[in-house]
Amino acid sequence: GKTRPRSDAGEDCRAFKAHGLAKCGCNGGQNPVPPAGHGDHLQRHRQGFATDRVAEVLAAYGFEETLVNIGEYRAGPTPMRIGIADIEGSVLEVTQLKSGALATSSPDGLRFSDGSPHIRRTDGRNLPLRWRTVSVEAGTAAMADAYSTALVLTPDTGLAERLKSTGHVRSVLMQENTGEIWQI
Repeated sequence: GKTRPRSDAGEDCRAFKAHGLAKCGCNGGQNPVPPAGHGDHLQRHRQGFATDRVAEVLAAYGFEETLVNIGEYRAGPTPMRIGIADIEGSVLEVTQLKSGALATSSPDGLRFSDGSPHIRRTDGRNLPLRWRTVSVEAGTAAMADAYSTALVLTPDTGLAERLKSTGHVRSVLMQENTGEIWQI
């Protein structure tokens, strides 16, 4: 599929920092990444990258009716129905994914042996997060994954609205801990 033209590559990082993610860095100016010293695991950025790579190889060999799922979803040009679920498996929405990717982040979806969530604040404060689940549809699985992970840490919908209005994401679904759902 075609990718959307990007604005200044540092714009995403500035936006994340403006919304309280001051220690967030950028990988080559493209992907928001957590600060040094935070554990690295497949859940972070490799799932999206692997999903994109498999989708690209399939497309190069002429496969068009594809849905790749290596932790994140990426569909070819044929629309695919996908249910977005919270961590308990309750379906929040069913969407049609076409020539794009979908990633969902839930801080409580995976916990380390010390009980801490795999997605955590970078400022050292152990405050409860507002969002229980955040799903992002974007052009690539790597970007959908990066944005869903970052957005789950935000205090409001401001950054999600900005990402949508600038074309960085196609849609965002945010579920509060109260159960209320925001669709952007």
